[in-house]
Amino acid sequence: MRQETADLGMVLSRSFPVGDATSDVEVAAELGGRAILVRTGDGTDHEARVSDALWVVDDLEAAADRIVSEVRR
Repeated sequence: MRQETADLGMVLSRSFPVGDATSDVEVAAELGGRAILVRTGDGTDHEARVSDALWVVDDLEAAADRIVSEVRR
């Protein structure tokens, strides 16, 4: 994943991967992204297995609100 993000010019420390499964967000978080697990979809099934480093929110709107608040800091 490091090579792919570099090829795309992405900076993981400035990204916010969002998903409803641990597989969507754990790798990104391990590489420095501020990942967000949403409870919609399969998210509630995965919530107990996510690391404390991940943000967990109710839905995409809450994820967007969290991202905006972090970017404005």
